[in-house]
Amino acid sequence: RGMKQKLALVQALQHDPTFLLLDEPTEGLDPLMQQAMLHILQEFQRRGRTIFMSSHILPDVERLCNRVGIIRHGALVAVEEVEELRRRRIRYMEVELRAEGATIPPSLPGVVSVERKGRRLRIGLKGDVNPLLRELARLDVEDLTYEQAHLEDIFLDYYKEGHASGSDKDPQGS
Repeated sequence: RGMKQKLALVQALQHDPTFLLLDEPTEGLDPLMQQAMLHILQEFQRRGRTIFMSSHILPDVERLCNRVGIIRHGALVAVEEVEELRRRRIRYMEVELRAEGATIPPSLPGVVSVERKGRRLRIGLKGDVNPLLRELARLDVEDLTYEQAHLEDIFLDYYKEGHASGSDKDPQGS
């Protein structure tokens, strides 16, 4: 499968098209070839070319795409810049404090949830991180983890029941 995929991608790129339409371009490729192919496609983009790609390998989509469309039940429920989707998603910060009694006020701007387990806090945050960072600077923090929102999590949010997109009903009745 991998060799056929490489051959198909080489054929698609060999005439240096201005537009590429790809379906699962890295599927079946070994990790080294996936990296090489993504690098080639990024170079293709830097030269002003357009790539329209369908893929379930969301880390590849994150690395390559500026805009994404999310389809749910056969309907397009989002077409947005990847960065805008990330900005709107709740991100979680894991904080380990040195003192057990310290906490974060849930009314802090941007904080949507605070879960405590001993000296560990899991803080849900939406929006500006600075009010929370100022509050954390007042505490004795032992460790902190704050990852970027991943496209996979955003995608899964669109598939959860009751998503705010208004597309919770299947338009085709299935």
